[in-house]
Amino acid sequence: MTGAAPRTVGRKVADGAGLMIALRIAERLVGLASFSILARFLAPSDFGLLALATSVIAVVELFGQAGINLALIQRRSASRAEYDTAWTIDVLVGAVVAGIVAASAASLAVLLNEPRVERILYWLAAASVVGGFQNIGIVDFQRSFQFGKEFRLRLSTRALKAIATIAFALAWRDYWALVAGYVAGTLVSLTLSYAMHPYRPRFTLSAIRQFGHFSGWMLVRNIATGLSDHLVNLLIGRSISVAGLAFFSAAREMAEMATTELQAPIRRAMFPGFAAVNHDPALLRRSYVDWTAVMVLLTFPIPIGLALVAPDVVRVLLGERWLPVVALLQILACAGIFRASVAGAQLMLIAMGKPRPAAIVAVLRAVVLIPLVVVGIALADATGAAVAMFAMAGMMFVVNLAVVVRTVHVSRGELLEASWRPIVATLVMAAAVLALAPLLPGDASLSAAFVRLAVESLAGLVSYVLALWSLWSLAGRPAGAEAHALSFARPALGWLGVH
Repeated sequence: MTGAAPRTVGRKVADGAGLMIALRIAERLVGLASFSILARFLAPSDFGLLALATSVIAVVELFGQAGINLALIQRRSASRAEYDTAWTIDVLVGAVVAGIVAASAASLAVLLNEPRVERILYWLAAASVVGGFQNIGIVDFQRSFQFGKEFRLRLSTRALKAIATIAFALAWRDYWALVAGYVAGTLVSLTLSYAMHPYRPRFTLSAIRQFGHFSGWMLVRNIATGLSDHLVNLLIGRSISVAGLAFFSAAREMAEMATTELQAPIRRAMFPGFAAVNHDPALLRRSYVDWTAVMVLLTFPIPIGLALVAPDVVRVLLGERWLPVVALLQILACAGIFRASVAGAQLMLIAMGKPRPAAIVAVLRAVVLIPLVVVGIALADATGAAVAMFAMAGMMFVVNLAVVVRTVHVSRGELLEASWRPIVATLVMAAAVLALAPLLPGDASLSAAFVRLAVESLAGLVSYVLALWSLWSLAGRPAGAEAHALSFARPALGWLGVH
């Protein structure tokens, strides 16, 4: 690779990260607006039913998630046979998942003590078949850094799904609106994947051996990760109630929107960048340090801020009957500070072609988390489950950090040196919000909650940016997270026509 090539890759990753952040923010705003509207027309238990059913589908799907798409991105070159094989595998997995779910729907409804789940599962099984036919060609959007096209594809899908779901909710006023919206979203995604990419896949398994080693460990990792995520929902829905699951799922989704959901677009841009330089250990090491600092800068202050304003966020967005979400949201949001610090660890291992250690870490997480959640539910219902997930996030921070130090040979001091300014700026932000709170209206009305939320959010944003800018300026404005973050706005604004 020439001297200019790493800079070219870095620029593409930065541009891609900017667009992916803009995409994720737009997606989450659409989703949040949709959820806020739906929460006024549907009962919490309606959302719990869909969460229970989708968790069943997700658990079954895990056993077919071998990371084929990531394998295509990780390879420097991929043949048509590999693309077609990946698509054929997706189709077969979708059909098998649908068959298993449909055949076991009645038994699962009895096991989960929720008879309404049976009919929902039949519809979600049909959606699984449809989703398996999605055009594999759209992998190129990420593989070739064509993030603008991915932006349009995913945002269009999310917006059309939201519109359909709201329309169904206005007409039916029960959980079937959510089910119909789920199915409609799958159909929209399938249609747009072929409308926006010219690739037309064909049935073949001729290249299946070429995915063997990579996909084997990726399957282990995905199963472990998915079980630790989705079994939590099933345990809560079975042990507490679908309403309790609805509160927990809402808190989890809002907390993840503040951390994981914002990290995801950066990781999506980082992965092809890591894969492009995985032959150069020094460059990969430097890239990991830089992008970890970016993760901390962008995602460290948000969970802290969300925990501080959680009561008003729930009142404004969801309404009074969703107030049980507040305590859960505060716990789960704080767990995000651990994920922000090592968010790219497993992604980097996969990009290096080392899925085995990533799989081992994921298995460890599942083995520890599920018993913790069971104990937490027994002691304190959904709150206990949230505390268990917080504890698990802290443990995984230690484990992932140890793996990174050993694999990439990066020191803890390097990571701290690259990230300390955002951490200090976050503390300044928290102090500013806490100092401002006693000066604002204290009643529980919606208007007062809206005023508090607007003022505290603005104060938090301004204090964080000013503190971060001041610290960076005092340090001489070195290259690093702050410089990358400034560059993110350029491609997003350019795509919108703003220069």
